[in-house]
Amino acid sequence: SALVHADLGDVTDTCLTLESECTADLGPGWRLALEVAGEKSLATPTTIGGTVYFTTYLPPGTAPELTCTPSEGNGRLYAVSFKNAAATRAIAS
Repeated sequence: SALVHADLGDVTDTCLTLESECTADLGPGWRLALEVAGEKSLATPTTIGGTVYFTTYLPPGTAPELTCTPSEGNGRLYAVSFKNAAATRAIAS
């Protein structure tokens, strides 16, 4: 049978830190909610050595704005295990 969104374990609040163990019920897979309003992934993820790397775009007004700079938005880089979405790298924001 086809999987639906609710079948996947939600790792948003439980698996994205290096300090804690992933405790989400992963079932047949996992999902990660992008929590900043307007945040979206625009590029294809890349998997290297069991780590999934993907970037997201944060539109202007959703990230701390710097003075005297154009309002171009911001971005994030995620590095998570493909097995359980646990953070695999500490990446500075």
